[in-house]
Amino acid sequence: MVRLDFADAAPVITTDLGYAVRIGRGQVVSFAVSLVPCSNGDRSGGAGSGLFISSARAGHVSGLLPGQLIKPVAEVLHRPQPTPFGQLVPPIRDYCQAHYVAAGASQLGGLSMRIEGAWRRGNNAWRQFRAESSASFGAFFSLRDAGGAPYRGSVAGFKSLTLTRDLARLFDGVRFADGGAAEMSKRILRNFVNHTHVRLTP
Repeated sequence: MVRLDFADAAPVITTDLGYAVRIGRGQVVSFAVSLVPCSNGDRSGGAGSGLFISSARAGHVSGLLPGQLIKPVAEVLHRPQPTPFGQLVPPIRDYCQAHYVAAGASQLGGLSMRIEGAWRRGNNAWRQFRAESSASFGAFFSLRDAGGAPYRGSVAGFKSLTLTRDLARLFDGVRFADGGAAEMSKRILRNFVNHTHVRLTP
């Protein structure tokens, strides 16, 4: 079973640039999860490993990912909760990484992300913002065992594979005061995917 989850985040998020941000309403479409065999090499997971890809290729990299689960789910960010994503039954072999994609889908009118909220710096008044994207973004992540150590091997016998996203990092690098809407949306979607931890539960 593949599960989607969120790390705990405060109602008001403080970003790395010193902005205070509140999410009023928000959804992101988790599109696909795949397991990557060790024989394909370590493609260095986490921040910086992601790539924007077309919706037609979302969740699929030809020849690399034999164990795929494509099941678009629009997750609610203003009321985050664990979500069953589905069953993933990959071929029996050793795996080292997972590939996770957020992408546009009909569940969100073709969008991959829609977020409305407010931001401020210091004691200034709150200002509203809206971020939308129809882009697809995917990244590779090292598999981790229940204790957080890197894992290489068969996934047979494990109860679940859990992807935990960190909403406290969702707005890192976003310059609300002087950035454009397109760049803001691109960075938020990238942060949503890149700040993911993947763990196997026995």
